[in-house]
Amino acid sequence: MIARGVAPFTWHVGARGPRRPAQVKRWPEARARCGLARASVGSSAGIVTDRNPPRAVCAAAVAALMAFALALRLWTLDFGLPFLQEPDPHILGQIETLSQDVVSDQDLFYSSIYPHFLARTAMLFGDAVTPPSAQELARLSLDEQLAVASRLHVRVRQVIAWLSIAGIPAAFWLASFFVERRWALFAAALAAVSTLSLQFGQQARPHAAVAPLIALAVAGCMHLRRRGDTRAFVIAGALCAVAIACLTNAFAVLLPAGLAYLLRNGARRRILDARLLIPLALIALAIRIYYPFFFVERPADAVVPEEEGTFSFAWQTINWNDFRGAGFPTLFMTLWFYEPIASVLALVGLLAWLVRRADASAEWSEHRKDLLVALSFVIAYALVIGLQRRNQQRFALPLTPFVFAAAGYGARALAQRLAAWPARALGLCALAVPTWACLGYTGMRSRPNTLEQVARWIEAEIEGPKQRVALHLLWDVPLARLHENLFAADGTPRKVNLSPWLRHQQARMDAQWSGARWNIESLYPDRARWPAIVADPAAYLRELDAEAIVLPAGEGVGVTPLTRALRDVLEGRVASELEYERALELPAEARPEPSGLEGLDTPHFTYFVSTAHWFGPQLVVYRRVR
Repeated sequence: MIARGVAPFTWHVGARGPRRPAQVKRWPEARARCGLARASVGSSAGIVTDRNPPRAVCAAAVAALMAFALALRLWTLDFGLPFLQEPDPHILGQIETLSQDVVSDQDLFYSSIYPHFLARTAMLFGDAVTPPSAQELARLSLDEQLAVASRLHVRVRQVIAWLSIAGIPAAFWLASFFVERRWALFAAALAAVSTLSLQFGQQARPHAAVAPLIALAVAGCMHLRRRGDTRAFVIAGALCAVAIACLTNAFAVLLPAGLAYLLRNGARRRILDARLLIPLALIALAIRIYYPFFFVERPADAVVPEEEGTFSFAWQTINWNDFRGAGFPTLFMTLWFYEPIASVLALVGLLAWLVRRADASAEWSEHRKDLLVALSFVIAYALVIGLQRRNQQRFALPLTPFVFAAAGYGARALAQRLAAWPARALGLCALAVPTWACLGYTGMRSRPNTLEQVARWIEAEIEGPKQRVALHLLWDVPLARLHENLFAADGTPRKVNLSPWLRHQQARMDAQWSGARWNIESLYPDRARWPAIVADPAAYLRELDAEAIVLPAGEGVGVTPLTRALRDVLEGRVASELEYERALELPAEARPEPSGLEGLDTPHFTYFVSTAHWFGPQLVVYRRVR
């Protein structure tokens, strides 16, 4: 098998025929000239060595890794639903908007938080929007009602889960430009046990879906740079178009696409190539279909930002004052907390590249150009999110396939300097740690959520509608509420914590449903009363007259001055005639202290999910003493 375009470094392996004398003479000379200790050239050039697994074996291995990663995602995909959902469920809102018989320009404008690609894709796989009839709903059990309320959310999570595992072939493809296929498989294995991708690959948000699409697009651009033929233009254009259709941050792939076009190999080196119209047309088509809000007028009631340095993007706003470098700690610590092994190996790979002796070989020249294309995205994207003060941990996802590819290069560099058994042991340990973390995270999600345990406690300890339970405003439990808990006296729905379960009860569970209902009141839902509650929390608790009160424990998410004021009364730290005692505290094990970084919730995430056993909010249930 002879690779094209790298003739000085090709040789034949196998028994299909005799070697040509010229090849036998060139190989020792080329090997000495390159200073290679082993027979190794990037597998993306089509070269096979005696230590490289065949392409079919690599394809099977990548498929097996994808199946393993998908199983981890699907195993606990419905975790927390429908009573607890991740923030920003905008894709579900887009589906509900786009499912209307008539979609107005105003609807399109206000659906512009994300492009419509994921919403449209989820709508292709069955109808998860249309509910059962009222008669059917009335006959359903509580568990069946919960499943109906979860259906649309699960559908979106399924789409995200399937797209997120594309990061495995993306990491393999990226690494294969610089290392042999066996090391590219190592990079793909790291991608398969990525805790960051696993966590967000089970959420109905687009970030875990766009990350592999961006990596595939950049790899497609590198392929275009090497091949420069019409097929490469089509592949690169299609991958860039799909990535841009998924999320706006994928517009960053236009930079490596332009650089790959300018650095492309081949005989046709004109700046203006007619085939450039192929990717341009595909990208334009993706924008026209999945960014329809770009082509409608701003509604008259839309708020126009007036603050200096702020501009509007559809109905979103961007403030240039936020780009002052405050996001770099969040970026670096996210990679360290979620992908520690891969980050260390990627750093080793970077150092190995920097100390590598440059030469005049075709291999070195090709690798440098490939690296320039990849770095044009990595550096630009990292700068943007690092400068952003409101950087979030999920924003680092598009960088992870490149980290895994660099880790494959770093592992290869270490293996070349170690004996065989230490190298194998190092590789096994590098994969064992994130694998154990992923299994630990999945095990945590397979056990009852703390709010599910509260629901079981209410069923066992509270006397149905007779006794009131006051639940922290941000939370919900998988139990049906009374009509008065869901609607105001005039019949309008209460605007409390609008979990999918609460919305389902308000919209679809009417009086015909005969299952058990509970008097579960949302704690301090009226924002106008908050200052008065802080001033006199005991008076508010007397008015509430609740048998049990569920509040956050510790200092985690949801703890505010209002929460602290109520806890002081319930704990007896403030003089009051009210007497409550701790009836239930979950979980038994303590949660790590907050990281202190904006946008990064759990510090040392890999260690946390490898050692902890619980999942869900940290809470305490206070019960009235009689």
